[in-house]
Amino acid sequence: MAPLKKICPICVLVACTWVTMFVLRQFGYNVDEGLLAMLMGGSAVGVSYALGTRLKTSSRSVSMVWKFIAIPLGFSAMYALLRFSWGYAVAATIVFVLAWVLFHGVSARKKDERRVDDISKALDACCE
Repeated sequence: MAPLKKICPICVLVACTWVTMFVLRQFGYNVDEGLLAMLMGGSAVGVSYALGTRLKTSSRSVSMVWKFIAIPLGFSAMYALLRFSWGYAVAATIVFVLAWVLFHGVSARKKDERRVDDISKALDACCE
């Protein structure tokens, strides 16, 4: 997997904002829950999108299925975090990570299979 060399500065700002708001809320400050939820949801979508672009496949359908699964899982993790349901937040995060590992592995395997097919076709065409 390629390292995260370029991280969107807006995404970093959004994440820092909601983490700060979340911590302040923990300490009893009055924080607008609607704004906090919106920022947390934006981060869930952003992470899902960023990981979707790192799948080792050119298939848009695999990427779309990943997003279809990852975004609700991210929303679930963020909602549980917002509600201080630590067990549910950890469970949703673990399922999110397992889904990523599964999708990343499947997409890498499909790419490797294509490479083997390309090599075997090239070898077949070599001696004609």
